[in-house]
This record gives sequence, structure tokens and C-alpha cells, in this order.
Amino acid sequence: MKKTTFYLLVLCCVAFSWQSMSQCDFDGNQYPADPLILFNDGSVEEISDCNWFGEYSAIQNLNIGDEYLFDADGGYITIIDSADGTTVLAYGASPLTWTATATNVEAHWAVSAGCEAQGDFTCHITTITNNDGAPAPAPDCATTPTPAVGATDVTVGNTTLSWMAPTTGPTPTAYNIYEYDDEFGTNPGLIGTVTTTSMDVTINAYEVTLYWAAIPVNASTEATGCDVWSFTTEATPPPPANDDPAGAIMLTPGPDFATNALAGQTNGGATASEVADATIPDPSCSSYEGGDIWYMVSVPSDGNLTIETNADPTGGGGDSGMSIYSGAIGSFTEVGCNDDGSDDGLYSLVDIVPADGLADQTLYIRVFEYGDNATINFQVSAYSATLSVGQVEFVGFKYYPNPVNDMLSLKAQSNISKVSVYNMLGQEVIRTAPNTVSNDVNMSELQAGAYFVKVTVNGTTETIRIIKK
Repeated sequence: MKKTTFYLLVLCCVAFSWQSMSQCDFDGNQYPADPLILFNDGSVEEISDCNWFGEYSAIQNLNIGDEYLFDADGGYITIIDSADGTTVLAYGASPLTWTATATNVEAHWAVSAGCEAQGDFTCHITTITNNDGAPAPAPDCATTPTPAVGATDVTVGNTTLSWMAPTTGPTPTAYNIYEYDDEFGTNPGLIGTVTTTSMDVTINAYEVTLYWAAIPVNASTEATGCDVWSFTTEATPPPPANDDPAGAIMLTPGPDFATNALAGQTNGGATASEVADATIPDPSCSSYEGGDIWYMVSVPSDGNLTIETNADPTGGGGDSGMSIYSGAIGSFTEVGCNDDGSDDGLYSLVDIVPADGLADQTLYIRVFEYGDNATINFQVSAYSATLSVGQVEFVGFKYYPNPVNDMLSLKAQSNISKVSVYNMLGQEVIRTAPNTVSNDVNMSELQAGAYFVKVTVNGTTETIRIIKK
């Protein structure tokens, strides 16, 4: 982040003393923080793409006796010896030409010879050129890319591009990584520059052939005649089982995020739910463009619940959005939405509180990637600290079989006081009050499909999802 305007106070005290000599010293206002180390190859070397008048830049590795051209896109320049930070070596209007008498210098940028700082903080591109420098010899080309040339089924998401450094010619000082439109190198686009023989990238598209190259650089001279490499990404995966609300995965609330978190979740292959069901309200937050997946959860009786997404693996990046709905499928009402509320990077968090009036209701959770332009790998959890006692009632709770043909068996350590079965429209189709530790629910008369079974033990309710064959 650029510095603020605290230096103006200093400027008002020093500007007039320097004005008569037309030399400006903005000591203490260095930008960028790191010095530019020159290649001295005759190319225009950028010091900064956003210097302000009223600050200075450090430059190293000048050749004594060589002529240099300093340019600040206007303004006035003072060159000071870095050895003592006070000795003025040259000054004048930009562009300024000077024959070097020191190897490390400071270039101080001012509006004019009056040494004014800039009031509107407009960015100025600052550069230096060694007029006596000769271009460095071009290095040879890199070889042996990974993924291999012509590779197929390359995984979408985070991957590493790598290559072998040339074994002949000058040693590269860096590599420029380019992407192209085709194998002929049409329309090159610089992805980035690295000094190692690998680069981590994120691939966002399925079933596409990508063209790229790692071009070695010596100082500012690129290798020429290098091959364009290519690989093809994996096929588009089928939509996940929870691609729409009817396939929502049930979350079991725990006392904290980690206890019952579902890891290994991804939006890969997900479609836009509103295409199949136009009644689903759009999320009111983040940037929804499709590719959503669904979960569901029963709000505890006290009305407290936190629903959150995190990266998986932890710190793995990604950017989720999340919308929460009450009601039955076909008549959803959004009751919460969040983009980046989680403490884990750009992930989402929604708090349900008693005042929301959602206690004992089943909520649907819609998770999506911001802008639907990347695959995210994440984990999702519903939790509340107040569950640390209540959930004890369901330790050892068992239900089987699932899927079920006719009889669903329920077993708990305490008496089961109530069992309710709901279809996917939210309609209650079975209700019993067994008051025993085990109970068989007759589902033989129900149509095939998914059902939610709410089981109450000692005043605590657990919701399970059952498939009826």
C-alpha cells in the first residue's frame, strides 16, 4: 500500500532551504521499499509504475562512467549518493541525463525545482536507462515441460507448471510464462515471471486445450524460437448428487466447526439450480453465476446455529458464497446470505439466532463459487456451542437400513418420544410417539424417493435423510 501524506509536514520545512540550489531531498519517503537492481543492458528499466512527487526510489548496480537517463514522466529529479544519503550528484528537469559517479543512488522525485510534493497523488511511471549498456545475450530455450506436451485429462483446479532449465548458453535470470491461442503462438499473453523452474496456476476450464511456454530471460533479453507446449484438461464431471435442492446433503450440527464438518466438498460439475426451478430466489450477496450445490440442516430447538464453509485443505484458497433458505422446495424464502464472513480466507458464515424464529425448522444451504469461474474444494459445517449438552442424547443413535424397502429401524440409548417423516415438499406423511428406545417405522406405503425423518429423544431432535426404494 502506498504511503499516506505524513511527509508533507516535513516538506514544508525543507522545501525552501533547497529551492535556491534546485536540489530536493525527500528523506524518509522511499518507494518502492526494495531497490531496483539494474541489468544495464540498454533497455528501459522500470523503477515503479506509481511513484508520487515527494518521495524517492533506491537504485543499485550502476556502472561508474556509464551515461544514464532518468525519466519521471515530468517533474524534477535529484540524484543523491546512497552511501551517505546527503551528497547531491545531479539534478534537473525530467528526463535527466547523468554520467554515473556512484554505484548506488537515490532518485528523488519533485514537481519542480521548488521541491514541491504532489498534492493529488497522481501515479508517475519512473524509469532508468543505461545509454551505454549493451543487450545481454539471449539464453537458450527451456525443455521437458510438465504437464507433458500433448498430455490429456489434466486435473482442473490448482496445478503446477514446470520445465527444465536450458543446459547450454547463458544462465537465465528469470522465465516469462506465456499463454497462447494456438500451437503457433498466436496472441501471447504474459501470465507471470518467475525465477524458478515452476509456477503454480489455477485451471478453471474442463475439456479445453491450453497452449503455453516458459521463455528463459537473461536480464531483459528473451530466448527466441522456443516451442509452444500444450495439454488438455479433464472431461467435465457429472453433476454432483447435491446439484439441486432435492439432493441436498444433510448436515449434523455439532458443538464446533470441526466436530461434524463435511470435508472433500467441491462445486466441480455443478449446474445452475434456477434453470430447473425458477422459483428459487437468487442469492442476495456475493456474485452468483451458477454452479451451486446444496445442503440442509435442522435448526436446534434453542434457535442457535452457525453455518460455515472453510477451505479444504485448510488454506487451500477459493472463494465461496452461501445463501440460506427456509420453507419447502418450490417455495423457498432466503433467510441469510454471506460472502466472506468466515475467518478462513474468502469463505462464508451465517449465524442463525433465536430472534430469526427458525428453531426446529429445516433450512436449505446453497453454496457456490464467487462468479462461478473456478473450482473450489471446501468443507462445510453447522454448529452451535449449546449443542455440547443436548447432542449427548444421540450418542449411540442408530438407524437402518438406508435405503429402505419397508421397515426403518431406529435405536437410541433413551426413549424415542416422537418420530415424524416428511416428503421433499415438507409434508408430514408419518407421525408416531413410540416412547421406547427402539422403534420400527413402516414406510412400505410411501412412494419411492427421499424423505426426512425427525427423531426426538429427551426433547432433542435429530433429522436424518432416508431413501425409500
